[in-house]
Amino acid sequence: MRVLALVGKEVEHHALAVLGALAVVASAALIGWAIALTENYVTLMSVAHGLASMGFPLLATYLAGRLVVHDHTAGTDAFLAALPVSPALRTAVRWVLGLLVLEGAMFGLLSATALIASRREGVPASFLAALAVQLGAYLLAWHALAFAVASTGRYRWLVWWVLATLGLVRFGDGGAWDLWFGLVREGADRVRLAPPWEALPYTLVWAAAGTVFAFAVASWRGGALVERWFVAATADQQARLIGAGMAVTLLVSVLDDDAPTAGGWALLPAVGGTSTVEVRAAASPGTSLTAIAEAVGTELDALGAAIGVEAWPEVVLLRSRPGVAAPLVELPRAAHASDHTLVVLVDPEQPQRDAVQAVLAFAIGHEMAGSPDADADTRWLAEGLARWWVAADPEQLAALAALGAGSAGRDFHETTNDLGPDVAGAVAWAGLVALEAEGGREAVLALGQALVGLDRWRGAGWPAVAPSWRRTEPGWVGRATGVDEDRWRARWAETLTRAAPPEVPALPAVRVSSGAGDVEVTWDGPWPDGAAIEWLVLDALQRAPVPSDVVERVVPEPGAPSVGLAADPREVVVARVVLSVPGLGRLAGPWTVRP
Repeated sequence: MRVLALVGKEVEHHALAVLGALAVVASAALIGWAIALTENYVTLMSVAHGLASMGFPLLATYLAGRLVVHDHTAGTDAFLAALPVSPALRTAVRWVLGLLVLEGAMFGLLSATALIASRREGVPASFLAALAVQLGAYLLAWHALAFAVASTGRYRWLVWWVLATLGLVRFGDGGAWDLWFGLVREGADRVRLAPPWEALPYTLVWAAAGTVFAFAVASWRGGALVERWFVAATADQQARLIGAGMAVTLLVSVLDDDAPTAGGWALLPAVGGTSTVEVRAAASPGTSLTAIAEAVGTELDALGAAIGVEAWPEVVLLRSRPGVAAPLVELPRAAHASDHTLVVLVDPEQPQRDAVQAVLAFAIGHEMAGSPDADADTRWLAEGLARWWVAADPEQLAALAALGAGSAGRDFHETTNDLGPDVAGAVAWAGLVALEAEGGREAVLALGQALVGLDRWRGAGWPAVAPSWRRTEPGWVGRATGVDEDRWRARWAETLTRAAPPEVPALPAVRVSSGAGDVEVTWDGPWPDGAAIEWLVLDALQRAPVPSDVVERVVPEPGAPSVGLAADPREVVVARVVLSVPGLGRLAGPWTVRP
């Protein structure tokens, strides 16, 4: 009966406030679902995972404040202390009620999200159960910690301050704070393939520590310690608390060793690679994306041995979401190019050869300049070397190269913007075919070795890395390969005209304009079957798109004279027409800039 009376008292005092907090959670979930469906998230379960891991800790802190701090400051706890109810029982009722609300909200969010997600993707029961356990244990730790901190009364803000500051300290490969967050550090799309169960014991230790502390201080001498902590602080005590917090912050900033964190993609299983490269794929074993990853590892290892790359950066392959047609690169985690992680979006439905070529070209370009954007003088080598190295259809490449007749030695970015990436890549391939005809296979490998050997071209002064123009000044091809450059360029131009240009559909000229608060693309004449619009917002410092830019793709409705773009009219928007021709490749028109 005492327990029921205590439960009734807590419900009467806090039900309305808790319902308001849950209404906020429900609104956040609705917004998250709408964004996920609009942006075509890899899995809708990311909404539940993200909200539970990032938003529910605030709910746990709020619940602890209502159940502990509110009762002490309002005098309710002092009234209950006069009744024949032990402090441990009062604490247990509050602790259990708070946990039930928190975990119940999480399970409700998870179930509702899974119900919606099941209409567009597979949600296995094992995956749902694993997420429930991970999020449940994580929120248990948050609830226990928030309950313990709330029990410290006037010191609770200092405790939160210290904990937040200590969260920046790392010991070895990761601090205890990191291990507590280990269950939710990665998104739902990654933990599905590699559940972080190794972090579960540490999370439970945090939960046990917070629970034991809360019950210990609540029961100490009948709750006298907690009551003393909840006495309002004087001005002198407040100043001392602030000074203590600043002292801890200063001490931590001195002791922090700024150790780099391990790459978050390491949770994905390694499916391809050898001693020179590690390739991971967000896919189940036996799928087409896994096969592409294995082929990428094999080819990169062999190419690295041929041109002198001792270690490629880690490569992670993700299935491209609808509407994305360019690679994606994760930001570097350290100051060296070898510490980057190349995260590449791949369409697993395309031929494996084409996918492997694209990933190789991106890795080579990254290795050449220490960033994904090589300069215009060297980018053609990355694209051509990938196609030259991987066994390809020479007739198809020759046909594509014929569409770029007259582009030998031309700026690669301009060629790509005018003719499309596939034609520009075929032109680059023709350049290496011509180089092989002049100097043999060794000449092509020597040229590749000269450009990816970044350390051998690094100067001792400032800046630390020599700019590309110092390595590609006039005569650099001849010095690296021993081939006469004039003869090579003449043979390159001749190679582009060996095959007759294929008959391809004419791509309509497009115009980009802004109307009443929106941006649209218009064109004249019929729209070719299978064609699409690629567009992106151009950076203020760019004159034209570069290979690493992520573009969006829109397919116009049949018979429509225009298509709207989800872009801000105040931004610089560029667009072009792309068309995939069976047996030939992807053709693209020139980029058009909104005036």
